[in-house]
Amino acid sequence: MPSVDVIRTEVLLECSADHAWSVFVHEKGQWWPEMDFWPVAGSLLTEHWELDGVMFQARGVVEDVVDGRRLVFSWREDDWERPTLVEIAFESAGNGALVRLSESGFAGLSDGESLAADHSAGWIYHLQTLKDYAERTPPG
Repeated sequence: MPSVDVIRTEVLLECSADHAWSVFVHEKGQWWPEMDFWPVAGSLLTEHWELDGVMFQARGVVEDVVDGRRLVFSWREDDWERPTLVEIAFESAGNGALVRLSESGFAGLSDGESLAADHSAGWIYHLQTLKDYAERTPPG
């Protein structure tokens, strides 16, 4: 049975793509306080979280940024053999914004199948949190 390499998810927000981007990169402390990065290629990225009393950390690098439209980063936890690559794209969709996310590289990890399932659920959660925050926060 082939291993899952790429996961994808998307969410439609009832706000502009510009507002969704701004909330994602400039207000992340309000809706995803565990994540820290600057939207600049080459900047470091970290996420810290606690699960059942145990602290975890993922570290990475922002690989590419198209201001207002796309953010790409690689990241990994200490016990992964190699990083995965996350791409998040922001598009106008009628009166709203479509946020599309993919994460690839799971096939190269010894626990890739399980991590892909965990990350798929995690991204659905984070994108829903982004949606909830962006839709109740006025632009500007």
